[in-house]
Amino acid sequence: MVHILIAALNQMRDERDAAISTIATLVKERTRIRAHMTTKSRSPEKPNSLYRNVGLDENCPDFLLKAARMAYRKHFHPDVHPERDRAEAENRFKEVEAVFEKITRLRGR
Repeated sequence: MVHILIAALNQMRDERDAAISTIATLVKERTRIRAHMTTKSRSPEKPNSLYRNVGLDENCPDFLLKAARMAYRKHFHPDVHPERDRAEAENRFKEVEAVFEKITRLRGR
């Protein structure tokens, strides 16, 4: 009877040690991932955020990128707005064009 109890206690101790080891590994991994995510969030402008600024996905085909650019150009071009809204439209037009230029450079075209 004593041998059975000792064997059960030894098995429980081994399981406890394995659980502690697993927890330690998980804590280290969590710390590493948090550090990585913090580093990524510090980047000034991620490519994906550029695409989101103009309502596109990073993996969109070129023809869709060109079509979106043309649609933004037509919508924000200062000449199609009343005089009172032209300055704002021109600023937005320039911002959107800058985003599309960055995307084009990122894609290497």
